[in-house]
Amino acid sequence: MVNSRAVRDVISVSGVVYNYGATRALQGLSLSFAQGKISGLLGPNGSGKSTLFKLLTTLASLQEGEITISGLSLREERARIRQKLGVVFQSPALDKKLTVLENLRHQGHLYGLRGADLEQRITRWSKTLGVNERLGETVEKLSGGLQRRVEIAKALLHDPEVLLMDEPTNGLDPIVRHELWRTLKQLQANEAKSIILSTHLMEEAQQCDSLVLIDKGRVVGTGSPDEMVDALGIVLVRIEALTANSLAEKLQQELNLKSTVSENRIRLETSSLASGQALIAQITEKFGTEIQSIGLAKPTLEDVYVARAGHDWRDEEERTTAKKK
Repeated sequence: MVNSRAVRDVISVSGVVYNYGATRALQGLSLSFAQGKISGLLGPNGSGKSTLFKLLTTLASLQEGEITISGLSLREERARIRQKLGVVFQSPALDKKLTVLENLRHQGHLYGLRGADLEQRITRWSKTLGVNERLGETVEKLSGGLQRRVEIAKALLHDPEVLLMDEPTNGLDPIVRHELWRTLKQLQANEAKSIILSTHLMEEAQQCDSLVLIDKGRVVGTGSPDEMVDALGIVLVRIEALTANSLAEKLQQELNLKSTVSENRIRLETSSLASGQALIAQITEKFGTEIQSIGLAKPTLEDVYVARAGHDWRDEEERTTAKKK
């Protein structure tokens, strides 16, 4: 019998630890994704998103902890779970020398679909994803956005309960990203699909119904994007300066103002709009000649990350990139 939590949460992860040799990628990770929602797994490169994605898609085996998908144990019912998942990987998984129709038919065959049933499914999902007029074209002739649509249609052919997507708009231009997101929202609304995607893009995460913020293999925040931003309860003063590190030191020494610096940007937290305006007046009066721009801003998801993880998002991505080199 499926418990009430399994009904509410299409995916539940509890105490998951995953190691690559001596390197711990996931550190007792616990999280859940709600049924029928567009949920995001947000974190910088190297945060553990890809490792969790491999586990959820059954490409990697559990080491420690438990995962249930649609009420099924990942340890005990991997084959049944695969039937419930549609997966869109970050790297293209289409044969570019075949037509759209041939790609879809081959995918259907992998799931045991044949004949009229398969053709009806191809018609349904190619229309839903807006590629029905491209079925006879080879994939290599399609734009990146259309190829992504074909990949989604391919993932939905067997009518899965859950659509898992790894960095779905990576490499797509902003217009194509917008169109793809409109399609995802239609899938959620019209097809009652639970959609879970991993991303490192803040603007993409902002469109999710709910988010799990992950850093160094651990959860550092959960909730809707607006809930997490509002929970900070702060107003930001943002300063741009050519010598940002030097100015930040002066703010600390002369005005006792603690700040964080990223590139040429200084970030100060304050409790209200009025106190922020007072800070701007004070800083401008004393250091106006060193400032390129200064102003108040509402916190963003990146600020949530800084507050919860304790370090800058860009710094973490740079650290991860340097480590790989």
